[in-house]
Amino acid sequence: MSAAPSGVFDLREEAIWDTGQLVAAAFRWPRELDSRRLSDLTTLIEPRQFIELGTQVVTPIGLDSVYGGIRRRTTSYEGPAYLVGGAEENLQPGDVLIAARSSAPALMVQAHMLGAAVSAAFSAFRFPSIEQAYWAWGVLNSTSGRAYLRRAMTDTLTSQRPRVGDLLLPWPDEASQLGLTEFLAAIEAETKRPTEDAAETWWSVANLREIEWRAALATPEPAQLLSGTSLEDLGVLISAGRPFDRTAVLTTATEGALPLVNGGVLAGRPITRWLVEDAKSSVAEPGDVLVAAAGDRAHARVVEQRTIIDSGVYRLRIPTGLPPERVTSYLNGQVGHGLRRLLLSGSVIPRVSLRDLKQLRVPDGSLDEGRVGGPLKPLAEQLELVLWTT
Repeated sequence: MSAAPSGVFDLREEAIWDTGQLVAAAFRWPRELDSRRLSDLTTLIEPRQFIELGTQVVTPIGLDSVYGGIRRRTTSYEGPAYLVGGAEENLQPGDVLIAARSSAPALMVQAHMLGAAVSAAFSAFRFPSIEQAYWAWGVLNSTSGRAYLRRAMTDTLTSQRPRVGDLLLPWPDEASQLGLTEFLAAIEAETKRPTEDAAETWWSVANLREIEWRAALATPEPAQLLSGTSLEDLGVLISAGRPFDRTAVLTTATEGALPLVNGGVLAGRPITRWLVEDAKSSVAEPGDVLVAAAGDRAHARVVEQRTIIDSGVYRLRIPTGLPPERVTSYLNGQVGHGLRRLLLSGSVIPRVSLRDLKQLRVPDGSLDEGRVGGPLKPLAEQLELVLWTT
């Protein structure tokens, strides 16, 4: 994890007393490297299209904030946009898209996107070489990079909003970038997964004696909710975490204390709280699978060390003989994620109930070796390891 910036600044030599700029400038990356301004390294690509309603468009909200890549496109966007491919002034493979006003990850334009429309909510940058593009993409999507973006792109005391082009990136020599390109390209390739269909209207006839009305309304093919075997029937023991004593929380890792995992940690945020285990603690053991109870992302993770989970997390204890990695990959993949979304309820904070999660279906053969393709670890964690410890 990156070190937090100091809260004390000497303003005597500063031309502008802007807290946002000062905090960003004080950010400490895991490695000491020269800093380069993004606008000095790249060519800014301008949006040259106007998209009307009904066109499939890539938007920041449609990206997978945890595992990277495009999760879904929308047909409800109308406004300026980029086109991928064609004339040189359009987006081309190797360009990097950054959404300033969003928690969305940076997106690398690739050949499979040719012909796609992309929302102007992204800023688009073209680097002189693919090695530089992969380095910038990796830095921005690493755990440290996401922390830096949150600080650098926060509104400041001035009336001028932060500009993406003003980002200061750690910049190694060409040889270092070249040596990491193969690893970064392999990680980026894993973010390419089948996308969900854009939301649309439909009608169908359903027998409400066989399926709940809310499930019948959730999908034009409600039979998919009854196909396969439920997690409960597969022998997966599912339980919810419990509330904890907030006065007992520790803010630093302490001997004898266990890390506290909530939905935010499953979404890729660092662990910031620890608890000493007691009789009321919900403890997850190595090999268990954790799933977020709230939100429309599964955020399934295999437990690597004993942890305490809060009430926003479900613990799946996997039976012997069933690799927990396959269950995790299935839940994070297109089919498992899509079925979980159909089970969500609640208009303010959508949530899947314990009962519904137990009944979530796994189509026959979906857990066979080579059949599951969802990610196991958040993109930010993978990149943090490759960039700063290699």
